[in-house]
Amino acid sequence: CAAEVEMVERLRRLAPVSRVKETVESFSGFGSRVAGYPGAKKAALHVQQSFAEIDLESITVHKYDVSIPVEKGGHLQLEGGGEGERIRLFGLWPNLVRTSTLPEGGIEGQLVDVGKGEFSDLDGLDPEGAIALMDFNSGDNWLNCAYLGVAAVIFVEPDSTVYLEGERKFLTMPLDLPRFWVSKADGEFLRVQLATGDSLRAHLEYRMDWERRPAWNIMGVIPGYDPLLRNDTIVLESYYDAMSVVPELAPGAEQASGITALLELARYFRENPPARTVVFLATSAHHLGLRGVDDFIQRYLRKEEPFIDRMLIRRVVEASLAQGLIENEGVIYRLGEREFYGKEGLIREVDQADTDLVKAVLESAIEAGEGEGGLEESGSGRWAIFGQEFESRQELEAELLDDEDLRLDFYRAWVDPKVDSLDVKLFVSLDLSSQTDELGIWNSNSSFYYKRYFAPFGKNFMNYARRISRDLGYDYRDVLANGISPEGGKSWATFVPGEI
Repeated sequence: CAAEVEMVERLRRLAPVSRVKETVESFSGFGSRVAGYPGAKKAALHVQQSFAEIDLESITVHKYDVSIPVEKGGHLQLEGGGEGERIRLFGLWPNLVRTSTLPEGGIEGQLVDVGKGEFSDLDGLDPEGAIALMDFNSGDNWLNCAYLGVAAVIFVEPDSTVYLEGERKFLTMPLDLPRFWVSKADGEFLRVQLATGDSLRAHLEYRMDWERRPAWNIMGVIPGYDPLLRNDTIVLESYYDAMSVVPELAPGAEQASGITALLELARYFRENPPARTVVFLATSAHHLGLRGVDDFIQRYLRKEEPFIDRMLIRRVVEASLAQGLIENEGVIYRLGEREFYGKEGLIREVDQADTDLVKAVLESAIEAGEGEGGLEESGSGRWAIFGQEFESRQELEAELLDDEDLRLDFYRAWVDPKVDSLDVKLFVSLDLSSQTDELGIWNSNSSFYYKRYFAPFGKNFMNYARRISRDLGYDYRDVLANGISPEGGKSWATFVPGEI
């Protein structure tokens, strides 16, 4: 009917295909977006700029640290070949903590083509100490080469592949077997050389180091228009980083689907203000243990024991960084005479055995004037805080260092006016794909005790799906799958084509 056609056309105008395509191309054009890589930093700046262009309010950037394997470069050179014939090597994701770094000076070995790495492909070859050239789409057959003593494995770029192929190219144990990736053209060149029947030796050099690098969450807000509901906060989140089994090669076009949708939703709600306040949260390090989401939770949502005091310390550290009480350069943090590698190490120290930050915050509060941090000057060098009086500043400082409860109360009074807080009622994370037009709602907790709290969300969203599908003329089961409490005793995995 005409009304249905008009609604579909209106939806298309809300998120035009050309703009969606342009956004995905922008993110995938930054280079590798693995958290900590330069492409991820470019993506963070792009998100921040996009939030500003959409005119979101209270745009905030939160920095945290991640540990990542960083590509330092490497090459393969055939025996007798010149420097101009070097082939670029890209390292694969480490086996647990063991990267594909080679000894100084590299390694040498016989180059052998093992095809897909089946034992039958290895018949007639001498794999001991050899460098194996292998099809990437070969599952975990590279382990066959490991069993037979190869020195390294080089995978050849395929025409296409699937997620599970990448998952099978690294282990959760520190097996010392270097694994590399070469382009399809370079792989074909090597195979042509091997096809001549001549024996080929190759020299490999490569390095990949674990490093601590910064990553960022970016937040933007659209305040709710309803005075009774605007203090209720809905968080819409998606990640903007990417991941690949080859960290240096992670443009992440497919993985840009979620952040692209988040930006489109921000545009929609900017033009159609919500009753409740909506926070748009773009996170990084999604593929590193949800590090970005974890940082948000630690800042805003840990409001129960024993996390609440740690959350307070984290907020004090953030406010101290903003006021220059703690110096920061990259992932190096300086507090007094001490230096910390990574923010989490600093927070642990402040939480467990700190004196320097107490003194710095006290100095800042005194300089700011009466009332800061609950302090009151009684005259003649006397000070009062929360009804307790002290003969001198030194006595007050000593009591703050000795009395943990008083110190936490002081921190809380000092930091609360300096940092924002959120009363989050609903947190929705987007993890989308362009490979299907179906949506699913899911909660990752498998405990029945906790799952019962999320089951009503599944039912509510299915009711929304029924209304939308009725308006658009769809079957509601084609619009949304309920993965929280699936029908017919199914599990969430039923809806996913492959392992989660």
